[in-house]
Amino acid sequence: MAEIQTNTDHCDPSHDDLSSLGRVLREERERLGMSSKDLADSLHMGREQLEALENGDRRNLPESVFICGMLRRVSEKLGLDPVPIVQQFQSQLSAQKEPPSKRLISESSVSTRSSKEQNDKKGVNRLIKNAAIPFLLVAITALSAIVFYRNRQPAVMVEREALSGEPAIKSAPGFDDGSATDSDVEGGKRALGQISIESKQPSWVSIRNGSGDVIYEGTLSEQKNFDGDQDLEIFAGRPDLVLFSRGNDTPRALGGIDQLRWYSITPEL
Repeated sequence: MAEIQTNTDHCDPSHDDLSSLGRVLREERERLGMSSKDLADSLHMGREQLEALENGDRRNLPESVFICGMLRRVSEKLGLDPVPIVQQFQSQLSAQKEPPSKRLISESSVSTRSSKEQNDKKGVNRLIKNAAIPFLLVAITALSAIVFYRNRQPAVMVEREALSGEPAIKSAPGFDDGSATDSDVEGGKRALGQISIESKQPSWVSIRNGSGDVIYEGTLSEQKNFDGDQDLEIFAGRPDLVLFSRGNDTPRALGGIDQLRWYSITPEL
């Protein structure tokens, strides 16, 4: 069985962790005698997506949170432990996304210590002047951290849910779990204007509302209904399998198998 190399030289800027992880998956697939098409079909995944993952080709892969989900699914299908694989990819993301405020704190700490040593020799006036610098840096760092945290929080929440392997169903306005009441449905028909999302085969989707809040994420195996007067955005692992409709309209696919992007559904659509 293929193993993940943990003694990689991370100081080498040319090293690509995703390419290394993809190579591990490809070697294990070949060891099991499976073709890329057979593995992709068994996961209800496009062959192009699987090959892009094995080659570490970020240009033909979705967002990082979805890559984590793909690494987990492929690893489990091949009989590999997905935890170290996903963790190694996450560590690469953390290194790439280190906020400037953290680097500023590290650099300012060294600068402050050096300044204090010099100020002891240069008099009280010099000490007072340099003492104000750390306070200014702290204020700037705190403000930067607040802005970064607010921007980062939604992505971290989705990332944790994707890694847990559990569908993220949140109590958000406009979500219907499929148990429509008599006032919503008459004669077995969907309520007028209601948006329905379903899949020909179980496939992975992420759905968020107009505010950017994720209201459903996971494997779509049954129809999901939403209020028709709201904006929705859908990202599907297989856009050709996921169907959407409004009211009693004929369901239609989001897009082609290789058209991986966020699809917007508005009240006017």
